[in-house]
Amino acid sequence: MDKQLLEKLYDAYYQEIYLYVYALCKNHEWAADLTQETFLRYYQHPQYQSTGKELQYLYVIARNLCIDTYRKPSAEPLSEENMPVVSVQDDDFITVPFGSRF
Repeated sequence: MDKQLLEKLYDAYYQEIYLYVYALCKNHEWAADLTQETFLRYYQHPQYQSTGKELQYLYVIARNLCIDTYRKPSAEPLSEENMPVVSVQDDDFITVPFGSRF
């Protein structure tokens, strides 16, 4: 696929794919990133091209990218090495008499 054809597809379908991805993930940054990735994946796989079903392939790629994004773990689990260190001293607390209100 030549870059001019990709640019035409990008210009024609970017907004439509972006809105579809945003409807799935409800995050503007993710939607922009995943839309870009959708067009990149389409460009990298020549079997999608020249079939006359460009928009359908873009939707399938976008949906699969959204699913993959949600499957990824969101954060690294805490371990001894990456546990934050917090030091607490006695003067960090205040003493409140029992039964009193703030």
